[in-house]
Amino acid sequence: LVLGCDLTQEVSVEKPALADEEIAAALQWTLKDLVSIPATDIIADFYDLPVQASGGKKIQVVAASRAFLQPLLNIVHEAQFDIHGIVNSTLAFSRWFDEGEQLVVLTQSLRSVNQLQIISHNQLILSRELNRIKPLDAITLDDTYELDALALEVQRSLDFYTGQLRQAPLAEICIATGHSEAESIVANLAAQLGLQSSVLLY
Repeated sequence: LVLGCDLTQEVSVEKPALADEEIAAALQWTLKDLVSIPATDIIADFYDLPVQASGGKKIQVVAASRAFLQPLLNIVHEAQFDIHGIVNSTLAFSRWFDEGEQLVVLTQSLRSVNQLQIISHNQLILSRELNRIKPLDAITLDDTYELDALALEVQRSLDFYTGQLRQAPLAEICIATGHSEAESIVANLAAQLGLQSSVLLY
């Protein structure tokens, strides 16, 4: 069961000094001041970041509303399906690419918030919301201010990836949106950033 990013909230926290199998249960109260879901309604899980800044011991925690999920699960169980897992769409999205690909991807959520992900070998390394930029599907080639602002945000993420995370520079930027000018938009960004460009039919 894949939950869209509009149905989950994700935060980065220090990894508790607990056995991995005990962490999920402890997260409910850790999150009460970090997400807008009431503590008694939180269902949460976590994943380890595959690459961290030097000395970092953080985990990514994904929270959802139990009251929202339970009726869905009831329907699935009543239909006699086996649920193999529940995952947020950002993690699921990282499996969309070939195993050897290393790239920065731009897409947007259902509520039209731009998303930036750095994906390497099917692992999600970095995920950010770019909520100060006009939605991708509303940007045109004439919006030079928005394109420049978007390129700057991408460059900041690339600098963090190579600087703080000490990873080799990426060579490709991909856009995943139903934009009629997607190829031209990503080509413009790629030219500013010195990257190759591609469009994901997504």
